[in-house]
This record gives sequence, C-alpha cells and structure tokens, in this order.
Amino acid sequence: MSKPNHPHSIKTILTFAIAFVSISFTLLISAILYSQFSSTIRENATVSTREIVRQVNANLKS
Repeated sequence: MSKPNHPHSIKTILTFAIAFVSISFTLLISAILYSQFSSTIRENATVSTREIVRQVNANLKS
C-alpha cells in the first residue's frame, strides 16, 4: 500500500516546489521591473517639469 503512495507524494512535493519557485521568480521579476519603471517615470517627470519651467521663463523674458 505504501509503495504506490510514495512516488505520488514526491510528485506532489515536486509540483508544489516548482509552483513556489515559479511564483517567487515571477514576483522577483515584477518587483525589479516595477522599480526600474517607476524610476524611469520619475526621471521623465523631472525632465518635463524642468522643460515647463524653462519654457515659462523663456515666455516671461520675451
């Protein structure tokens, strides 16, 4: 009775391990992408704010 059950439990443990690894890998990748994406958005926002200030100053001078 215990012999057919043993490979099944190993298979179940392997399935859970693979699922856990893939989920944590996906979370890691998404966290890295999110941090890079948010820093890029911050840089773009800073650049566009500087551009607006520059244009307003140019308009005031002219």
